[in-house]
Amino acid sequence: RHTLRRMALLPYLETAIWQASTAGVPFWSALAFRFPGAPDQSSLAEIDRQYVVGRDLVASPVLLEATSEIEAFLPRSETWFSFWTGAPQAAGAANLTDPWGEDSDAPLHQRGGSVIPVHFGGRALMTTVQEREQPIDLAVALDRVGAATGFMRIDDGVATHGGGFVSKWAVAS
Repeated sequence: RHTLRRMALLPYLETAIWQASTAGVPFWSALAFRFPGAPDQSSLAEIDRQYVVGRDLVASPVLLEATSEIEAFLPRSETWFSFWTGAPQAAGAANLTDPWGEDSDAPLHQRGGSVIPVHFGGRALMTTVQEREQPIDLAVALDRVGAATGFMRIDDGVATHGGGFVSKWAVAS
């Protein structure tokens, strides 16, 4: 199940890695780095057990064995949603219970105002050729004004440098 979840994120992860290699934007970063103007900046600087993936996902991994609860903090400058369920998540500190339980997913939160390309539907992908043949799903999380934007780099699977194209999206309610 968790392997399928990771594979679902491939379009987003590939885009984030491409952006890191072409624009120098970090693929992983500390919350304080990604949200420098947040009103809770001093709190963000102390967080060392969470990180931002790309520009729109905050991961709160389980780092200790036999843990049944973890602390997570989401910057108050943004709106947040559970990436796996789409449920709104309050900004600030939160305790997540049973993060790796039988029916749980790795704690991952999507920033409001983002559109994230994914492969949902439980398709097990083994090669980049199979990945390119699958439809792309969009995980949309609206911000406070009801808008979201995102983009995806689509690799052509052939060229070693520069092959493919970038697709951009904007959504408004």
